[in-house]
Amino acid sequence: MTAAHYRDVDLDLVLTGAVLHDIGKIEELSYYRSFGYSSEGQLLGHIVIGLKILADKVRDIEDFPPRLRTLVEHLIISHHGELEFGSPKVPSFPEALLLHHLDNLDSKMEAMRSILQKASFIEADFTGWVPSLERTLLRKDQFLAGPPAPAPPTTAVPEQQPLSADFGPLPVSISPADSESPGSATPQRAPQAAHQPPGLPGSSQAERSPAPPRDKTERRPAAPTLFGEKLQAVLGPRK
Repeated sequence: MTAAHYRDVDLDLVLTGAVLHDIGKIEELSYYRSFGYSSEGQLLGHIVIGLKILADKVRDIEDFPPRLRTLVEHLIISHHGELEFGSPKVPSFPEALLLHHLDNLDSKMEAMRSILQKASFIEADFTGWVPSLERTLLRKDQFLAGPPAPAPPTTAVPEQQPLSADFGPLPVSISPADSESPGSATPQRAPQAAHQPPGLPGSSQAERSPAPPRDKTERRPAAPTLFGEKLQAVLGPRK
């Protein structure tokens, strides 16, 4: 597809380089329990191994053109593109240069895809520094979507009223004196005679009637609760 954009590029030569440039990796790498390097791969590398494989195959082809063999060898040894990237030679003709850039393009695009996929859980628009690509990467989809919408305000949950023995609501009674006394933050429940078990102290109507209003400055104990009355019945009268 790319060779068609350039005049005088030999498509067969480009395809030959695409097939053979990494052929040495089949012997450079080992595949026992996980990927690793063979001893030959550690000592020679896939470029030198690829030249040996090419030489063995060319020897079996009668009257293979020697100059064409040299071009194919150059495709293999120059496909990394730069001396510092391991190529013994830099690309010296159009097909070799095109092969290098196609190989580099494919490698860089795959590196970007893999890194962005691993960083998909990150909320920032940019990844951290990527040493292999010497840059940070933009998470394009998140950038186009914009910042997330703010969360809607939470509505206050109404406070539940206490339940009586038959699971009905009990009235809440807070006197002015209770609101100023220590520990008065918890509302006191006014006991009801209808739910009072018989035989407990303080169950008469006279004892359960509310006391007459007192001066606001006067302190008085909080009204007994149903639980308090039951506890008093177990522990006995207060001394």
